[in-house]
Amino acid sequence: MAKTVELRTKVEPFIRKELEKSYPGHTFTAKVTSRNFVEVHHLIPMAFQDAFNHSLDVPANIIAACPNCHRQLHHAEKNEIADVVQRLLESREGVMQQAGISTPIGTLFKYYRLN
Repeated sequence: MAKTVELRTKVEPFIRKELEKSYPGHTFTAKVTSRNFVEVHHLIPMAFQDAFNHSLDVPANIIAACPNCHRQLHHAEKNEIADVVQRLLESREGVMQQAGISTPIGTLFKYYRLN
């Protein structure tokens, strides 16, 4: 529980900034929090943690997405997912490298079963 709270404290400001930059007008205000409703997505899926020496559960690997965009990453046609994943990786490469979790696009496509 403490780790979740600690991560949330670090991630929430990052997510809000990301949401405002990437998804203006694509979400709604949650009545419980009075904040933009977002879902988070790990760009490198947590299922592949064993392939990395550093934690994947860090802000550099967490994407803020409106609910529809989050579903797209899981349920869209492969070419649509590939386009989004490639753009997300390109925009995050620097911070992911700093976090020690960079990965080539081909490997990321394998993680998403896009090959």
